[in-house]
Amino acid sequence: MNRARLQLAASLVFMILALILGIFRLMNIHSIDAYPSFLAVLYPLHPNIMVFGFLVPIIMTERMVGSKILNLSRIYNLSADLMVPLTIFGLVLQIVSFLTDIRLLNTLGGVLIVFALLLFILLLYALSIKTDTKLPFYFMILSILPILGFAILWIDSMYISGIAEVLLLLLFPIIFIFGERVELTRFVSKKYSLSAYRSVFILCGFVTALTLVSAIYTTEHLALYLVFSVLMFISFVLIYSEQRNFIRASKSALPLQRYVGRHVTVAYLWLIAGCVFGLMYASGFPGFMYDALIHSFTVGYIGTMLLAHGPVILPSVTGRKVDQSKVTLLPLILLTLSNLIRVFGDISLSQSIQNIISFASGVSGWFILVAIVIFLRSLLFSARA
Repeated sequence: MNRARLQLAASLVFMILALILGIFRLMNIHSIDAYPSFLAVLYPLHPNIMVFGFLVPIIMTERMVGSKILNLSRIYNLSADLMVPLTIFGLVLQIVSFLTDIRLLNTLGGVLIVFALLLFILLLYALSIKTDTKLPFYFMILSILPILGFAILWIDSMYISGIAEVLLLLLFPIIFIFGERVELTRFVSKKYSLSAYRSVFILCGFVTALTLVSAIYTTEHLALYLVFSVLMFISFVLIYSEQRNFIRASKSALPLQRYVGRHVTVAYLWLIAGCVFGLMYASGFPGFMYDALIHSFTVGYIGTMLLAHGPVILPSVTGRKVDQSKVTLLPLILLTLSNLIRVFGDISLSQSIQNIISFASGVSGWFILVAIVIFLRSLLFSARA
């Protein structure tokens, strides 16, 4: 358990670093000149740090803790123990390479990350063997393929230059969360939902393959229409299935279930919004549609889902229960408000209000930081042994 807490702490440190990089960069983009020079050097690594420093390790840690209660063979336990340290060490080597221009360190870091992702696949396979409900683990294994493809294709470089490369990174948390939703709702899911989830799995495989082809052959615009259209269809299917499950469980819903239900609904709406902005970006609409679609996915969908699952999953990592009566919607409100301001600022507006919106969008990142601080504080003070 000490290992899990250490890995959780390390991932949170990288999250804060990536978030601060993004906040000051956003202010700089909107002509609020307050960017510390030492942070400006690291900004190109913002997506890499957020994904490989925070999202990958924290998801791996959650699954590692779950594996420890099962009677897995030594090779699977070793995989669980090594995958997070290898990922973090690989990222650190790549950061050092970026700062010192020693390319060998970048390649070595990339190799370690690829190996860690392969170990994660091995662990998820082992966990799938131990359960009769295998579909959630199939989602989770599938989610690793796009980020593994990214790690292999760009093993000598940390620069992200196209939307297809960004999507390879983002499909990991998006599809993994799909798997967690299937896992968490399996007890209230009926025949329709299970059938819908199987169809969604097939569509996710199609999206993954299409994004990989797009990244390799740079056929962005043709592939983007299909990727965002299919993701939007998946979003509607999932939100419909989730609402059926929530209605079915509403009569006996505990405060935590209602908390999760509200967050999940908002998250899927952000996923749909991101797909709409993606189609607008592919069509050449004016405004910063690229930024709008990326942050609808990351802050809107992924961020909201992390808030939703935090009180459910973190107790298994920290060994402390959460007092359901003390969970609060304030972080959700702040996170949603921040992203709405940012997305509103990305859309072309009349010049008369552009300066006001630009300033509000530039400082909106601080709302995200405040939301995370409140969220972590609420979990800390509502936790008990």
